[in-house]
Amino acid sequence: MNAAFGFRPHLSRLALACATCCAGAAPAADYTWTGAAGSSNSFWDLASNWSPALPSGADARLLLGAYDTTLRSGVFDVGSVHGSRQLLVQGGELILNASGSSLGTLHFAGGTIKAPGG
Repeated sequence: MNAAFGFRPHLSRLALACATCCAGAAPAADYTWTGAAGSSNSFWDLASNWSPALPSGADARLLLGAYDTTLRSGVFDVGSVHGSRQLLVQGGELILNASGSSLGTLHFAGGTIKAPGG
């Protein structure tokens, strides 16, 4: 048996272990508010208002821009929310997993908001 071949499985496993351990975490996905459903339908649960799709993922970054938006139903478990206008929470649940969210105005009329440390 050739001694060089005896080490290949070990080297392959070592290379795989190093690649797995050394790979960085994937960057957070950005979800951008488009408001495509129209100003009278500025609801978070309408997929047409978001690009590329309804927000998902505990590290997702939601970019609302300069739109007034309403969370009326559904559970949004995301990283952070950023916008310069009003977010009205009147139902549903917003779970923020990262610090650093920023909004022009947060109006709370129902539903649930959970944030880091609380």
